[in-house]
Amino acid sequence: MEKRKLYIFTQQYPYERGEETFIEPELKALVQSNKFDITIITNGRKGKNKIFTVDECVKCRLIPLVSLVKRPFLAVKYGFQFLFSKKTRAERKAILECSKCWGKFVDSLLLFLYAQMFYYDISRLSIDLNDTILYTYWYNIQTLAIALHKQEWKDIRLISRIHGYDLYDERAPHGRQPFRTFIKENLDKLFFVGKTGLDYYAQKEGNSYKYVLNYLGTINRDQYEAILNSQNSYEGCLIVSCSNIIPLKRINLIIEAMSLITEFDIKWIHFGDGSDREKIEQLAKEKFSNKESITYCFMGQTKNEEIMNYYKNNNVDCFITTTQSEGCPVSIQEAMSYGIPIVGTAVAEIPLMIQENGVLLSDNPQIKEITDAIIQVYSLPDEKKKQMRNQSRKLWEKYFDGNKNHEEFIQYLLRL
Repeated sequence: MEKRKLYIFTQQYPYERGEETFIEPELKALVQSNKFDITIITNGRKGKNKIFTVDECVKCRLIPLVSLVKRPFLAVKYGFQFLFSKKTRAERKAILECSKCWGKFVDSLLLFLYAQMFYYDISRLSIDLNDTILYTYWYNIQTLAIALHKQEWKDIRLISRIHGYDLYDERAPHGRQPFRTFIKENLDKLFFVGKTGLDYYAQKEGNSYKYVLNYLGTINRDQYEAILNSQNSYEGCLIVSCSNIIPLKRINLIIEAMSLITEFDIKWIHFGDGSDREKIEQLAKEKFSNKESITYCFMGQTKNEEIMNYYKNNNVDCFITTTQSEGCPVSIQEAMSYGIPIVGTAVAEIPLMIQENGVLLSDNPQIKEITDAIIQVYSLPDEKKKQMRNQSRKLWEKYFDGNKNHEEFIQYLLRL
């Protein structure tokens, strides 16, 4: 049977970090299915070498990122297209109906310019995109670029996956996601990583047969029962968090909450890096400097397999997130697969992930609420803790087992 041609558009994977946790498990399943001829098309710096190794059967094409400043004539050309093209008429009209429309106008203009630049670069690669599935992993520039020019190729199927920053209006610079209606009209399928996101999008754009709920899921091949009997234990409360260190994740709340706990010793491990790292490390130093009962470690950007090994080898008392906004966090899914209780805010898909396996915080929790949640989870009798751990694992098996979810995704692609 001839393989289907599948082009996967990423932001920078496999040449830069940031997407590997989401993409690699799904990519591996697509390769192992042996049903697709896969090419990854991605942005990145010219001459950049791959950071991540992909299967030898997967081809990679790198499109160097070029600033609009270095392409003034194209920027002017596409700027006029945005102002006068029929394809952008509905977008321009929608912006004018918004309050504070100037910022939204700029957001749409910039997205259009970068999308057209991306198409310009794609067209120069001499890639035959006819009779293919074009899969944009993020609902942004690349998706718009293909949607704008979809009619130029024969028998293509355009699909995309939508997460959090590319979905919610409040995550956009000026409170509106540009070109949402236009892209939807030119898509064949839109895959949501969570039901909350799907419901939100449907409320904005109306229901459609194009929408598919498909949790990303994670892969865990370790024997769960065997792990529980071989983990290292910490004399106190072992807390883990895993996220980018950026304002959106509100890691400062975790630090503030732990600083109020005097009932038991705490060891806190944070996996992840980001723009706020220096500020957060300084806060931790200030809050914990006189507290011998609290030890902590910022692990920085860490390979996914190393994080999973940490969960495998250590009896983590709780995974905590105080994020302000989310899609369906893979970091929580990974922790659940090892039976770790979860403390998290009631945003996006997190309420689905906390059902008798931890404590669901309010969406904008006070410090004391977080402190009480940590104390509650740690202070449970051993039998209750065991039940909570098993429930975390059961929820993972029900919703976030990557083997099942990836197979569902593959079957959708084969039906296109």
